[in-house]
Amino acid sequence: MVEFNCETDFVARNKQFQGMALAISAACLNYAKTQAQATEPCSKVFLDTTQLQALAGPDNKSLADHVALLISSVGENLLIRRAACVTANEEHQVAGFTHPAPGFDQTGPITGKFGSLLVYKDLKTADKQQDVQNIAKQLCQHVIGMNPKSIGSEEDSPSDDPEEENIMFHQEFLLDPSQYVGEVVTAAGIQPVEFLRYECGEVLGEESNEEQQPSETQAATAG
Repeated sequence: MVEFNCETDFVARNKQFQGMALAISAACLNYAKTQAQATEPCSKVFLDTTQLQALAGPDNKSLADHVALLISSVGENLLIRRAACVTANEEHQVAGFTHPAPGFDQTGPITGKFGSLLVYKDLKTADKQQDVQNIAKQLCQHVIGMNPKSIGSEEDSPSDDPEEENIMFHQEFLLDPSQYVGEVVTAAGIQPVEFLRYECGEVLGEESNEEQQPSETQAATAG
């Protein structure tokens, strides 16, 4: 999952910018394939701007060179801000989702201003009736919309105020508030084990608001 920043919404909708976001995602995916296979449920590698700029693009030129050329073309500053490469072992799978959905057809990575990844295990419950992959994608939507801080379990105590709940297991399910997430995953036979959420332009670590430039952004989630 990649955050690629520009200054205006006009450029964010530009096909050249969208194409560069996809190229950056592809470079990160290629990089992830060179890393050791996950032995735990998942492995995560985080890349900052400097590391991302050094990755090779489609023609083996650095992403920094490609972005520099695009800056001269669109006429505003661009920044490859961060990326997360997530690999699951054979027993687990990775789902992804972005919001809002892209306004054009995409067959590769998907883009939006919010992005999320979910690592999960299909428990293969015999009596389940639901599509696990669809539920996993809906849980990614939930992560974007409800912004939980942890997955949690039945053993965790829920918040006294449901509106302040930050444990995903005890949150009302975004797509059906009559159910809690814990009820949804139990019925579907799915076990979430890890999630990541990107919000374009959010403050990272010790960054100040003045350091959050450029401001209009796209998050690209590689499939």
